[in-house]
Amino acid sequence: MNIASPFVEKAVQLALDDGNAVEKISEGWTQAKQVVHMKDALNPRLRSMIAEQAPSLRYWSVDRTPQNPASEGFMCDKFNVGLSFPR
Repeated sequence: MNIASPFVEKAVQLALDDGNAVEKISEGWTQAKQVVHMKDALNPRLRSMIAEQAPSLRYWSVDRTPQNPASEGFMCDKFNVGLSFPR
């Protein structure tokens, strides 16, 4: 797995340690060079752990639209890499 941000990589490792799994890694987005999509939802404990251990990541959340499901996650503005969890 080649994640283009060491900060997102740290957050992914925390999610994996918490029992989550990477669903896919996509590239070529308009607002992100790469997005790591996780299989399961972001639980409050994991959200807090990521915020504490990878403080440079910015939390985000979006509601469902007709085209996309609701999701939340973190963005690494330094490397332009996102981490997405279904909501």
